[in-house]
Amino acid sequence: MKILSEPVEPTWTLAADGSLPTLHLQESQAQDQGSNRRSANPLLLFAVLCTSMIVSLALVFLEPNPGKAGDTATRDAARRVLIDEYIPSLNPETPPAEYQILLREAQRAHNSGDFKRERELYRRLLLLLYAHRDRAPYEGLTGSAARDRKLEEQLRILLQE
Repeated sequence: MKILSEPVEPTWTLAADGSLPTLHLQESQAQDQGSNRRSANPLLLFAVLCTSMIVSLALVFLEPNPGKAGDTATRDAARRVLIDEYIPSLNPETPPAEYQILLREAQRAHNSGDFKRERELYRRLLLLLYAHRDRAPYEGLTGSAARDRKLEEQLRILLQE
């Protein structure tokens, strides 16, 4: 640290009464006019605020995709019906029918997360069901026309968007 032997002159001077100098700002008229142009209309601000509140309340109280949770439960129930009624524990001595093989493959695809493959297999099964109905309307692919109708109903639930 260096100690000065001579006094240092201040860069500012005191006022006549001994007070520190004060700073006075002057604004130009051009800046005043520019700032007046930038201010927004209060009615416009009120309209924007009201619109924002209405949209916020709508998002809080209205469900954007109604029924999505119900669709998942309905599809899970349809899969359960297919598994319970159309893929029973098969007798190892009798080979599974073609529709049962398709249902098992669709179940495997669903369990592995390949939903595209699952839908493709359900479509193939639906086409097989229609083709069999045209060839033998009273016999049914599954053994009866009533079981075929129930199978078709479950497949339509699983294939709907």
